Amino acid sequence: MQKHDWMDKELILLLVKEKKFDEAIEKYLLKDKFAEAEEFCATHPQDGLLTKLLEKYFDKYKYYMNIGEGVKGGQYKQRAHALMQQNSSSGLLDPQVVLEKIPNDWELQSEEYNLIDFLSSLFDSQMTREENAMIAANLSGLESFNAEIEKRELESAYLVIRDETECPWCNKTLGFRKIRIFPHGMAFHMRCAKPNECPITK
Repeated sequence: MQKHDWMDKELILLLVKEKKFDEAIEKYLLKDKFAEAEEFCATHPQDGLLTKLLEKYFDKYKYYMNIGEGVKGGQYKQRAHALMQQNSSSGLLDPQVVLEKIPNDWELQSEEYNLIDFLSSLFDSQMTREENAMIAANLSGLESFNAEIEKRELESAYLVIRDETECPWCNKTLGFRKIRIFPHGMAFHMRCAKPNECPITK
């Protein structure tokens, strides 16, 4: 028996390496190894496997209910409820898929579970992640913008006026006279430029 389990585990690892996740999950379910299937799926969050597993629970529930095996169908319903409850705020379940695939004949509330609370929590968690990603992107953009402003301010802060440097407005040398320097780096005679307006760029 243990040798057979060892071979199953090796086969599942091979399927995972080949990215055949559906087949790997099915191997667990064929042996009713629900806890192992859930643990396996939770260790591959980037592949969305918990959502795939939940879909399989939904499909198996529908299948067994359609062929009149209510006990087996009920088993998959319990596993689906437990999985949803455990992962309502983990971010590992795709709320859109859950909403589309959840069986139509399930009650939204009972003494054992509350699908409304679950779905609400799932969507809140999803929205929080998306909002956080949007905020992070905006902050990143703002940091880049501020860095560019600082760079321009530094570039314009250093201006070398030589003896031959000319005023771009009157084309006469600036020399040691009073000059006015603008943030974009242009320098003018005081008489050639108003205090807050560059005569070239206005």
